[in-house]
Amino acid sequence: MAARITRGLFCFEHKAPLAPGYVAAARALEGFTPEADNALGPLLAFVGARHSRSIGRVFSYRFRFIPDDPESSLTLFEIYEATGFLGLTIKGLDNSWTECV
Repeated sequence: MAARITRGLFCFEHKAPLAPGYVAAARALEGFTPEADNALGPLLAFVGARHSRSIGRVFSYRFRFIPDDPESSLTLFEIYEATGFLGLTIKGLDNSWTECV
């Protein structure tokens, strides 16, 4: 479900579908190990610098394209101000996360 939200937000922001060969993946922020939390800092800072868009208190997100590849992006979104997710779109071969469709 979170990967679908990531893909949908990419399509909305890019005004086009995700290119063939690219995948969308997402993980709950709570699910990362302490070691991964350290690596997440720069990613969260990169996307967190963007203005947040929201639908009331139900859903909010921040979105940013990766400068080197306009088909790659980072999305930070939150549902009901409770559960945060980090989503990304990336070339399928570069993805170490499993895509959930």
